[in-house]
Amino acid sequence: MAIWSKTRHPSHLSRTEKRNVIATSVGWVRRQFKGTRAQDEILVPMTDLLANTAIAAPDITDMFFDRANGYVLASANTGSVFVTFEQPVRFHANSGNARLNIHFNGNTSVAFTATANTAIPLTIANNTIRFDFQANTTGTFRILGQTVANAAANAVLIQSLNSGTANASLVFANAISSQSGTIVVT
Repeated sequence: MAIWSKTRHPSHLSRTEKRNVIATSVGWVRRQFKGTRAQDEILVPMTDLLANTAIAAPDITDMFFDRANGYVLASANTGSVFVTFEQPVRFHANSGNARLNIHFNGNTSVAFTATANTAIPLTIANNTIRFDFQANTTGTFRILGQTVANAAANAVLIQSLNSGTANASLVFANAISSQSGTIVVT
């Protein structure tokens, strides 16, 4: 099996290493920032990578809490969840707040709603959106598969920076959300 393809991240990189590898017009690129300057390292040149319909629009590839799995957050403090796409993204000019539900561990009841918007800068390789939430209930929590919701009437929320017009898929399955682990609020 090839370690690179036009439809998925490289298989030999760790989960953390994949977060700053993005699909671009020149191929799979590792993007790092030195201050405000983006530094791109072409890992696998593929000039037709974005022409592939399987990767034409950004998909969610990872999500994680701002600390290690099972970390403890004091009640009434702010926590963060990061959602990563396989290509650089931006908020649509008319988008409202993006909403992501955080659930009680072990059931589907929503405990918190995390939000993101244009006021929260993108991170890692311009492909990761930070969602913030207020931890106002104690217990153990996790993220279940869902669709990231838009608070505005405009259905377009997040778009590809590569094309400028391709709308990101905001649906993710439990296979992605289960990677985020749990958070404990005391």
